[in-house]
Amino acid sequence: MKCQEIQFDIAVYFDDILTPAEITRIDEHLLTCPLCRDSLAGFQENRNALRSVRRIVPSDRLIDSIRMVVRNSLKPISTSPSFQLLEDRRSWYQAWLMPSAVGSFASVVFGVSLLWLVLSPTNRPQL
Repeated sequence: MKCQEIQFDIAVYFDDILTPAEITRIDEHLLTCPLCRDSLAGFQENRNALRSVRRIVPSDRLIDSIRMVVRNSLKPISTSPSFQLLEDRRSWYQAWLMPSAVGSFASVVFGVSLLWLVLSPTNRPQL
């Protein structure tokens, strides 16, 4: 077996994830490979060092202050839903008068054209 094949298995060797056949295969490889033994020893040292680190227990006061900050940041701005217009940076002339004037002018032009088509003398049948 090559060292590249068991590199990922060495990292989880002590975690009870591997099958007994895989553990046996790694044990056989470790008997012949000093580099993989050193790598396994390094993982074991890291694991023991992490176990010896003192666990930090936050005080009740710290937990309450964190909860208060989170609660205040998650509060809705208003208690009831409300309608808000999007901010419009245009002046009243651009926002209301121009669209209304263009629509009115187009309606007048369309109406006059329709009236002219209906009342023009070329469209009357000859008697």
